[in-house]
Amino acid sequence: MTTEEKTEEKAEEIHTSENIPADETPADETPAEASEKLPDTAAQKEGQKKQNQQNYDEAYRALYTEILEHFRSFSPSEQIAGKITEEHITEYLESNRGERLQAYKERREKRFLTVLGLITVLAAIVLIVWFLKDNPAILVNILYIFGGLGAFFIWRHPNTKNDKDKKE
Repeated sequence: MTTEEKTEEKAEEIHTSENIPADETPADETPAEASEKLPDTAAQKEGQKKQNQQNYDEAYRALYTEILEHFRSFSPSEQIAGKITEEHITEYLESNRGERLQAYKERREKRFLTVLGLITVLAAIVLIVWFLKDNPAILVNILYIFGGLGAFFIWRHPNTKNDKDKKE
């Protein structure tokens, strides 16, 4: 047995002990033939690096756009809008209707009290004039006092009606 045959037997033993399939490294190949089949490793590694970088960039862009889409879909307004049901809308409309009815009743009551107060003041002026028609000096002084108080009230609250219109 020659030394070449011994090295081939040892190579087969090593090959079978590592459980490497026989089709990957045939036993009848010489090391020179095996090296001819291998491509240039430096050029292959460089090409593989470029391919890996391109794959990474594409995956990164796809993942980045997907994350942005998910962030947009998780905005607070969209989360709340997604949870609103027909029952919520019905409940809101019913409560809103109640609020509007309450505001209407309050405005009506306020108008009624304003008219009642105006009637009371006019009735008081008429009664004072009626009882003091015999004493014109006192009557004139009282009318001046009422006129001064009225002018002071109007001067103090000039935009009361405009403020109410702005609020409503």
